[in-house]
Amino acid sequence: MQPDTSIGGEPMGLGPPARKQNLVVVLGLYPTLMIQSVLLGALGIMKNLPHPSAMLLDNFISCSILTWLVMLWVTRTLSFWLQPAAQPLPQKLNALGTIAVIGVLGGLLMLFSELRI
Repeated sequence: MQPDTSIGGEPMGLGPPARKQNLVVVLGLYPTLMIQSVLLGALGIMKNLPHPSAMLLDNFISCSILTWLVMLWVTRTLSFWLQPAAQPLPQKLNALGTIAVIGVLGGLLMLFSELRI
């Protein structure tokens, strides 16, 4: 059965709209990859591995960290905003969540730029 796409052209399913899911994944992934890159580089763990092997291991590590640590915290923190598409939020709450996520991403960008990571 095809999902109904009557809300802004996005599928109405059990989860939040795709645009919110995308922002939340980037919010979790960006600092995870930045910190992981610094730590693994400092430890020299992957410098002797062939690039394809290092990428596979790096992806496995980052996905594991995201799945079992970061995304649990991010989705709980943003649960007020990550409502299913079939249950639309008031516009002010929707805007607040979007601005908060973009603001935190901007803050992280400035922080990592200042630290020269």
